[in-house]
Amino acid sequence: MEESATAKELRELECDMALAFGWSEHVGPYLPMPTPTSIRLLEVAPGQPFRLSFKIVNLDDLPVYSVLSYTWGNPRGILPSGEDVEADRIAMLAKYPVNCENCVLEVSANCYEFLKWFQTFQQAVCAGWEGVRVFNVSSKHVRYIWVDAICINQHSTKDKNCQVRIMDRVYRQAGKALIWLGAADELTQEGLTTMISFATAAHALRAHKIPKESRSRLIGRPGNSPLLAKLRLPRLGPRQWQAVLSMYRRTWFSRAWTVQEFALAKGSIVVCGDWMNVWSLWSESSFFLMESDWAMILTKMETRKAHNESTIARLKYDGLLGDCPPGQSVTILYDVKDSFFFPLICLRDISYIQREISRQRWTFSKLTFPLQRMLGTLSHSNSSHPADHIYAFLGLVPASSWEGLSIDYNRPTADTFVQTTWAMIKSTKTLSILSFSELKLMGGVKDLPTWVPDYTTRQVMKPLDPGSSFPFAGNPPGYFNASKKSLYNSPIKDTLSRTLIVSGYHQCIIAEVEKRNPLRSPDITEKHEPSKLPSIDWKDVFRFDQSLSMLSLPKISTLHFPKLDERPLSSNA
Repeated sequence: MEESATAKELRELECDMALAFGWSEHVGPYLPMPTPTSIRLLEVAPGQPFRLSFKIVNLDDLPVYSVLSYTWGNPRGILPSGEDVEADRIAMLAKYPVNCENCVLEVSANCYEFLKWFQTFQQAVCAGWEGVRVFNVSSKHVRYIWVDAICINQHSTKDKNCQVRIMDRVYRQAGKALIWLGAADELTQEGLTTMISFATAAHALRAHKIPKESRSRLIGRPGNSPLLAKLRLPRLGPRQWQAVLSMYRRTWFSRAWTVQEFALAKGSIVVCGDWMNVWSLWSESSFFLMESDWAMILTKMETRKAHNESTIARLKYDGLLGDCPPGQSVTILYDVKDSFFFPLICLRDISYIQREISRQRWTFSKLTFPLQRMLGTLSHSNSSHPADHIYAFLGLVPASSWEGLSIDYNRPTADTFVQTTWAMIKSTKTLSILSFSELKLMGGVKDLPTWVPDYTTRQVMKPLDPGSSFPFAGNPPGYFNASKKSLYNSPIKDTLSRTLIVSGYHQCIIAEVEKRNPLRSPDITEKHEPSKLPSIDWKDVFRFDQSLSMLSLPKISTLHFPKLDERPLSSNA
C-alpha cells in the first residue's frame, strides 16, 4: 500500500526533528550497525512500485553480491542536437521516492533509472538470458546489490565516516561491479558500434605485429582509412565521431569515487541504458585512438570556442566536417580539462599497480605506494564534497600510506588537507609533498597554509619529486637530489598543526621568472597540409594487406539488452 502524502510529510518531519535535536542519527530505514565491519546489502523485489529491503551482513562473512558504480548527478557530458539543456538539468535534479523497509527514501534520477534496469536485469538472468554466459553472471550476482546512496545513511555523518573506512573492502569483495553510465540516448548505439570498429582495428594491429612506427600511416585519415576499409568496417563521418565523443564524455569517467570502484572490482560490466559491454571494448578502442593519433582530432571537435581556420581546414581534410563545425551540433555540459580518453589511461595504470599494492597491503611492506602519487595522478577527478578528493582514493593504497589520517566529514576541509599532508610526510619521511604545492587559485579551499596543497584543484605542473616512479609500484619514494637524500626526521606531534618547521641552505636569490608555454604546438595547418603528409612505404602496406586477408575478426562482447516482452522466457517462467 502506497504511503499517503500526509503520512510522508509526518515521517519527513519526524526525521528532520530527530536530526535537528540530536534524538537519533539512525532514522527512517536505517538501524545501527552491529559491528564496524557491517554493511547493508540491498534486495530489489520484482514489481512496481519499487520495494527495497536491507540485509545487514559482516564483511568477514558475506554472500555473493554485486556493487553499483555510477554518478549521483547527470550521467551525460554531451547532449545530442535538439535536446533542451534546461529541461535535461531539471530532470536530473528531480528526486524519486522509493519504498525502502516500508519507509520513503528519495533517490536521484540516475539511481532511479538504474533500479528500473536492474529489476529487469534480475528477471533476465533468472530466465536464462543469452548474456549470462557472455558476462559470466548468475542469479547469485543479482540477488543482492550494494548502492552507496541507499546502503549508507546519508543523513548520518557517523554512518558515512564508518562506511567510507571500509568501502575499499566492499568493492574488493564484490562478485561483480556494474558500471552504470546512465540511460541511453540517440547517440549511444552509433557510438558503441564505432567503438567496436576501433577495437577490431586495434586487435588487427597487435595480432599481426605491425611495428609501432608504421601504424599511424597505415591507419590513414579518419574520413578515409585504408585499414578500416580492408577490415570492411563502416566509414567514419561527423555523426559517428560525435557519438564516440558522447560515450567517452559520460560523467562516470570524470568522478573521483568511480576510480576506486573500478580498480578494486574483480569483474566489471559496463551498462548504458539497454546496452551492455565488457571493459575491453573501452580499453581496445582507446588503444586504437592513441596509436592512430585520431584522439587529437576528436578532442578538437568538442572545443566550446569557435573553431579557428586551421582547425576547420584540418577537420575538412579528414572528412569530419559537414556544413558547420561539429561543436555546434552537440551540447557540451561541462568544461573539458583533459584529452577525452585520459581518464581511461589512468584507470588502466591504476589497475596495473593494484596487484603490487595488494601484495604490499597483505605483507605489511614498508615500501608502500605513496598516497601523494595517486592524488597527483588523479587530480583531474571531480567530487561534490571537497574531502572526497582525499577519501575517494584511500582504498587504492595501503593504510600505512595515510596512517594518522582520520575520516571525518564534519571536520573543516582545510584541517582535513593539513592532516592528509602530515600523514604523507610521516609515511614517506620526506618533504616531497612540497612539490605539489602550487600557487593557490581563486575559489579554492580557504585558510590553507602555503605548504599544504589544495587537493581540489587540478595539478597543472609536473612536480620536481612526485614521490615514486609511476606506474611502477613498490619502489621506495624517490628523492630529488636538491635535498641530497636527506630524510625529514622531525617528530610530528600535532597532525593539525599549520606550521611546518624545516632547515635548509641559502643558495641564491631568483631575480626574474619568465612565463613560457612549452606545450604550445605549431600551427596545425603547417603540420597536416596534404602536400606535407609523410610518405607511405607501399611494401609495408602490401605485407600488411596480405596478413589481413588471413585475419579472423574477434567478437566484441557488446549486447543489446532486450525488454522483457522481447525476451523468450523459459517454459517454467
